[in-house]
Amino acid sequence: MLSGNLQIKKLSHYFLITILWCLCVGVLAFFSVDVSAQSAETVKVGYYFSNNFQEGMDDRAPKSGYSYEYLQKLASYTGWKYEYVYGEWDELFEKLKDGEIDLMAGVAYSEDRVDQIGYPDSEMLNETFYIYKDTDDSSMQCGDIASYSGKKIGTLKGDQRMTAALEQWKARHRADIEIEYYSDFTECARVFNEQQIDGFVSADNVVSSYSGITPKRSASSFFICALQRKGRICSVN
Repeated sequence: MLSGNLQIKKLSHYFLITILWCLCVGVLAFFSVDVSAQSAETVKVGYYFSNNFQEGMDDRAPKSGYSYEYLQKLASYTGWKYEYVYGEWDELFEKLKDGEIDLMAGVAYSEDRVDQIGYPDSEMLNETFYIYKDTDDSSMQCGDIASYSGKKIGTLKGDQRMTAALEQWKARHRADIEIEYYSDFTECARVFNEQQIDGFVSADNVVSSYSGITPKRSASSFFICALQRKGRICSVN
């Protein structure tokens, strides 16, 4: 009888240890998740629409594009949690300079900006844009900047990367061109076909299947930038 009581007490002892161990594991798991959630740094990202670059313009919309995937990869190394701030490029760039957001992707390098924002050592994207003209138009010659004088070249006002590439090309070569801004590529193509403009800018993959146009190449690098004083955020390449 005594032996039976000892066995019951022994089993009860093991059962109690097991319960306590389970409770400890549960508590540790709870605090582990809680600490992890608290330690995740929230980074405000300026998010503007750009076709195939940043898509999904509210928190409920599915996001995609080169920049979005780049940001997710960056977060896998840093542990950052993103808060997206939506808007137009110009508006978001002002917020970046004022410190209202922490990061913004797709910013072209400019000497005028280096004292305002932090550029990483490596670009996030090196993209090639082209000035397209009709193949029957022999007035614009590749390598002869003077032949572009007075020409109207179309670009998309909502695509900062494309517009920046054209504006930088114009400034670098001192090309005497008139830049015309359009809301979308369909409108720009229509105006071009109606011969209201002499050419337009696009990436090669957008119009490579079109016929009757000849490209003139212009390449630009784009960065994911932070405010200078943001410290660790600014140091991430």
